[in-house]
Amino acid sequence: MFSFSLLPGLPRVGIIPMSWVLLLLFPAQAHAWQPRHVSIDTLLKETEYLLDKGMYEQAQAKALAAVRQSRTQAVEKWLESTFWLHETQLYLGQATAAIQLLDSTLKAVDAEGLSPAALYQLRRLYYQQAYNFFDTGISYSQARDYFLKTLELYQQNEAFEQNRPNPFQAEEHIHLPLGGIFTRMGDYSRALHHLNLYKSWAVGQKKQAAIIEALSEIGIVYKEQGKYEKAMDTYREALGIKGVPDSVMAYVWVNLANAEREMGQYAAAIRHARQGIAAFERNRKPEATSGSYNILGDVYRDQGAYQQAQAQYEKALQIALATYGSPHRREVAEVYISKGKAAMQQGLYRQAAREYQQALYCVLKGISPKDAYQHPSGETFYAEPLILDALYGQAQAFFRTYQQEKKIDPLKHSLQCHLLVAQMEDSLRQSYTYESSKLHLGRESHRRTEGALEVCYELFRLSGDSTYLRQAFALAERNKAAVLLESIKEAEAIYLSGLPPSLMAEEQLLKKQLVQSRQAARLAELGQAEDYEQLLLQADEAYTAYTRFFAQLTRRYPSLARLSGYQPQRISLQQAQALLPPDSSSMVAYFAGERSLFIFELTPSRFFTHQIPCDAHFPQLIRQFQQALRSPQAEKGYAETAYALYQLLVEPLQAASPYLLVIPDGLLGYVPFDALLTRRVTPGQYNYKSYPYLLFERTISYAYSATLLQELSARKMSQKAPKSFLGIAPVDGDGQLARLKYSEQEIGFVRAHWGGDTLLRNHATKQWFLEHAQEYRMIHISSHARTLDSFPERSHIYFWKGENMDEQDYLLYLYDLYSLQLQAAMVVLSACETGDGQLYEGEGIMSLGRGFILAGCPSLLKTLWSVNHFSTTRIMQAFYEEIFSGKRKDQALRQAKRRYLLKDEGIDKAMAHPYYWAAYTPIGDMEPVEAGGLPAVGWLLLALCGLGAAAVFYWWSKQKR
Repeated sequence: MFSFSLLPGLPRVGIIPMSWVLLLLFPAQAHAWQPRHVSIDTLLKETEYLLDKGMYEQAQAKALAAVRQSRTQAVEKWLESTFWLHETQLYLGQATAAIQLLDSTLKAVDAEGLSPAALYQLRRLYYQQAYNFFDTGISYSQARDYFLKTLELYQQNEAFEQNRPNPFQAEEHIHLPLGGIFTRMGDYSRALHHLNLYKSWAVGQKKQAAIIEALSEIGIVYKEQGKYEKAMDTYREALGIKGVPDSVMAYVWVNLANAEREMGQYAAAIRHARQGIAAFERNRKPEATSGSYNILGDVYRDQGAYQQAQAQYEKALQIALATYGSPHRREVAEVYISKGKAAMQQGLYRQAAREYQQALYCVLKGISPKDAYQHPSGETFYAEPLILDALYGQAQAFFRTYQQEKKIDPLKHSLQCHLLVAQMEDSLRQSYTYESSKLHLGRESHRRTEGALEVCYELFRLSGDSTYLRQAFALAERNKAAVLLESIKEAEAIYLSGLPPSLMAEEQLLKKQLVQSRQAARLAELGQAEDYEQLLLQADEAYTAYTRFFAQLTRRYPSLARLSGYQPQRISLQQAQALLPPDSSSMVAYFAGERSLFIFELTPSRFFTHQIPCDAHFPQLIRQFQQALRSPQAEKGYAETAYALYQLLVEPLQAASPYLLVIPDGLLGYVPFDALLTRRVTPGQYNYKSYPYLLFERTISYAYSATLLQELSARKMSQKAPKSFLGIAPVDGDGQLARLKYSEQEIGFVRAHWGGDTLLRNHATKQWFLEHAQEYRMIHISSHARTLDSFPERSHIYFWKGENMDEQDYLLYLYDLYSLQLQAAMVVLSACETGDGQLYEGEGIMSLGRGFILAGCPSLLKTLWSVNHFSTTRIMQAFYEEIFSGKRKDQALRQAKRRYLLKDEGIDKAMAHPYYWAAYTPIGDMEPVEAGGLPAVGWLLLALCGLGAAAVFYWWSKQKR
């Protein structure tokens, strides 16, 4: 039993008469059809025989008769007949008809409930359609989808497939093309996943040529990621394999030449490129020589030999057009993009714009190949990085044209291209699965965005139209914490989809195993462990298990598919202003580029922007400030850098608001603004209590992005955990970790006012926390923590370490937080480096604090470096006293720091250095905490009221008697 639908989205109606389908696919032939008494199997054998003999038209007639007759047979016979009809169309050069045939068939068939034999035939059709798109270069994104569906059907029906003669091997036939597709789409982590599976299969089968194919593609991934040495090592490994035809080795030579070009090794690049070209020409592979000549042209271009480069590009273009017979190929687009770069380097900006337009014409529909001012529609975009490259190239070409000719029209077209680049980046990010691929895209996007902001500012300067400044804010905001925001929405989708607890727990377990296996493989890779290949294979298997499970969930729970496909909308300028309370507050969002620092200053009713030129000295200044903050003895270095940064970051601000919400960018995420100095001081007295800190003028809080702050503020309204407070103090000193003797004092003080639960020493286990943390509205963790820049997801907080415990049993890793859905209004991380970590341009710092935000916490108190436990306890006690009095979180922290500096008699002049108090930074929603319980004073007043009421009742009773 099977079902069809005539078009996607129409209701399924059981079995539709085959004559209807035939009428749709072959109206003329269906009308002329007359019944025959030849079996379908006979017709298909005759078809195959005729194809072998080169009698393609006669074969097509047999296949068409089989398709018609199969209407009364089981569905697998109809699918098999369609397969052979498709084959005859390809032999006859009817590629478009072949694609349309499979498209109509695959839309009509529902895989649910099909027999193993029918699934086998359906898998064959998906596989053929995947190669139709892959080989013709029509759309790699569609080819990707068909290959993935092929893989899914194969895995679903693997037992049946393996019992057939000459069984289909997914490792051999799917993973290599998928790896190549994901490489070309810029999804590099997923590309490596499939390429490593293919390589493992090739090694197991001892297929030398296949091993070289895998290594050649893996080298391309490393090169595209900027890991040139790893790419070179991969190619050297491939070159070390002997006894392989030069037709296979040619790919290694050419790809090696491309990597050498990136490293400036031009002589070697030319030698290897020509070696590869010669091998391709000997083996009559024109499609490969086109790309090879293009790479050779890039080598000459990089050396400034433009005439030689142009000759190579023209040769590449002629070969590609002759080979494919159409300009609508990404291989042709690649040549035009290379030509555009060469024109840019020569200052021929209008010519460059035309070359990039030709590239767009090759990969998009409905666009003129000659009119560079005709921009494509975003509705035609799909996941193709060449579109992004061409659009960004045009944006740069138009901007340079404006600078050259001083006409505003090219500048407007540059902005239009930048806006399309932003749209294309969103399309690519949605197509990526791995977070690492999204982070790589974010880094590249940050570089492109600076150019877009420069265009916006120049248009505003020329026109005075503030619309351009609002567009600049939207562009700068668009990529900030974009991956974190998407991860939050994905985690939320799972919890809102109505999954049973058992399935939710299984999803969390599989996700955790996936992260752990990837980390293990990464550690082994850096340590050059012998079992790296095996660990990598285990990581790939974990990925396959998780994606298969998640696909099953989305089929069973349509709400999960809808929610997980949701893409958060970026905030507008007006919405960002609405986030600010009306009591003299400002939001200051920074964008730190390579050439300029952009500052967007918002109040509830006003908007200011600033563009400040900066160079390589700016990041150096921030690093010097970081170093001075962590070295209390470096007084001079601190005083100079703290004031210099104030002049750059705060002095330009026009609104003297007492409340400052800072949205940092890049290295600014490491800067505690309240430790900046508002005027120049003379070092030498070491009296840090008297320094003019910004702390004394402003109340400061932070956010990853305005969009994320809006999301967290909305989430806070729905959180209703049943219990008030959880305090955790697991460390008692074990010879390896220093004893935190003030930890119990910290959390004991809070519990005395709010009640709640405390976990001390051996009761503070990681397992208990993971099982019960979501029950509390306020969480305070006083412990040791460690940030690992090389492995952000293995950064951790220490819980109780029992005897014979493995690390994973007492270290709360960043990836452990991914499976939590906290209900806490605030988490206080009274531990070292919880806000520190590896920086990803555009995304921010990959810290432990980020993990708690992902787990659902709308506000957080985190640390930027290793903190002093004595000063921490003083500040924490003062902070909670202010919180108990009803103050906002940022107000409470500011007052606590002021009390530490100005009123705490136990703090001398040296202990007032910002190292001791500035590490704590508040992030997220800053509204007062509602713990849900009464403070101690409240309980006292309640008791007095009760006693008073009892006394009144006693007096009234006596009077009544």
